[in-house]
Amino acid sequence: MKRRKFVQTAALAAGGAVLAPSDLIANMNNSKQQNLLHYVLFWLKDGLSTAEIESFKGFFEMLKKIETVKSLQYGRAANTPNRPVTDNSFSYSMTAIFDSVETHNQYQDDKRHHAAIEKYSHLWTKVVVHDTLLG
Repeated sequence: MKRRKFVQTAALAAGGAVLAPSDLIANMNNSKQQNLLHYVLFWLKDGLSTAEIESFKGFFEMLKKIETVKSLQYGRAANTPNRPVTDNSFSYSMTAIFDSVETHNQYQDDKRHHAAIEKYSHLWTKVVVHDTLLG
């Protein structure tokens, strides 16, 4: 209870308003168009050659060409220190930004997205997707 009061006091002191969790959800649902962040982790198969691992970049380059993709970045897992909150077990990650949920959904249905998956999915063992409304 002390922490909640501290957070409320700090927010008010900073000139902000404190919203209950239900109000935050209502605000997210009532907002007009929000950008969507599409964050994807890929675990590539063990035993791939350096050339096969490097060729996986072609997957992302194919996706960059889809018009509804506002921006797309990708990279290998960083070799940062082990901490309880850090997971560097993935091989590649990708972050794409879309103007809205609708443009994200168009991307998901795009034939080039399906073609990229068909061409490169033999290289991975696991994929995890996190979609977030920004705002």
